[in-house]
Amino acid sequence: MSPLSPKPARRRNPALGPRRRRLAFAVTTSLALATLAGGHRAQAEAPSVDHRVGSGVRLTSPSGNTLSIRPRVMMLYQRDMPDAGDAVHALTLRRARLVFGHTLKALHLKSKLEIAMSSRDLRFSGGHPRQTPVLTWSVAWQRWRDLRVKVGQFKLGYSRQRVISSGNLQLVDRSAVQGEFTLDRDIGVELFSKDLFGLDLLRYVVGVYNGEGRDVYVLSSSPPLLVARLEVLPFGRFDDYKEADLKRHVRPKLSVGVAGAWMQGALRDRGVLGSAPSDGGTTDHAMMTADLHAKWRGASLAVEAHKRQSTRSPGDAGPEVPGRSGWGVVATLGWLLPVQQDVEICGRFGQIHGDAGSALADLRELGGGLSWYLSGHANKLQADVFQITRDTTSEWRARLQFQASL
Repeated sequence: MSPLSPKPARRRNPALGPRRRRLAFAVTTSLALATLAGGHRAQAEAPSVDHRVGSGVRLTSPSGNTLSIRPRVMMLYQRDMPDAGDAVHALTLRRARLVFGHTLKALHLKSKLEIAMSSRDLRFSGGHPRQTPVLTWSVAWQRWRDLRVKVGQFKLGYSRQRVISSGNLQLVDRSAVQGEFTLDRDIGVELFSKDLFGLDLLRYVVGVYNGEGRDVYVLSSSPPLLVARLEVLPFGRFDDYKEADLKRHVRPKLSVGVAGAWMQGALRDRGVLGSAPSDGGTTDHAMMTADLHAKWRGASLAVEAHKRQSTRSPGDAGPEVPGRSGWGVVATLGWLLPVQQDVEICGRFGQIHGDAGSALADLRELGGGLSWYLSGHANKLQADVFQITRDTTSEWRARLQFQASL
């Protein structure tokens, strides 16, 4: 046959035509249904995304696991005016935080990572940071209501105002009393319950910590720090770890707490914070605090009392340095004005008194402020003025702060 000759026509089996068409239709239909089902399955398994002001962005998987991201910044203008000397002032980025939260529902685990990015958070000195940006990293196992376990670096469950987030305060910052007696953050393990026995009445925290504060990375002879706290809420649970009665509770709410902390042979003069005594010795600290927080119809009252007994074991590196034994008390009273906007007036009084022979100097703070809550605590504008008296010296401090949070 010549290559140019036309090919002979292929004979078709008339019985195969409909069969092939049916087969092609079945295959095409099956592929279409599989693709459609796969699309629905992918859509069903995609995580949901939601946002609530103050809580950030949260992703939730179909299995119930969550991941949340929340940024928060504070811009602060502060002016200090001493009775003797020149006034000083500055506009600073007071805090810049990024908080990540994560839950694994099946494993009953909840974790938190808080990153600090402002110069003050990192304690810059000489152009270099003195602390890492990791403020908090913790993992909590929450299988049982009455016995939960948390490990990592976090705020100690000791004094109420320190545990309250800096973003949930009703004045620009915490009290000077809190600054002296706080135990701040440390690395350790604690047992806790937010609703002991399911009575909607009791909470507790018991913990053991390094005793050296955050960012510990070397071995030392520092003894452990022991902390225990108990809270009673006679009228049921409420938002007692947020200052100001933004919910304007119709019924009275009250939370009362007591705590104790013990540390023998501490290397610093305030427990996990402070300085090492110049004589090179150690200090035994016995600390206790009691507090209450009440809210009703826009009014709020927070009171804290602190006591610290510091017994020195002086070294031979120099003259003996006395301990910082003494007591402190602070009271804050706020009232949310009966207007459409959430505007609050607030006053605070604080007192620190050192025991006889103590290195702790007396201090008194008295002042008040105004807060405009644009969207709760998440976004707000605050201003306050205080007179701070130390022994025989005094100064006035004026502050204006804006907080923005996703």
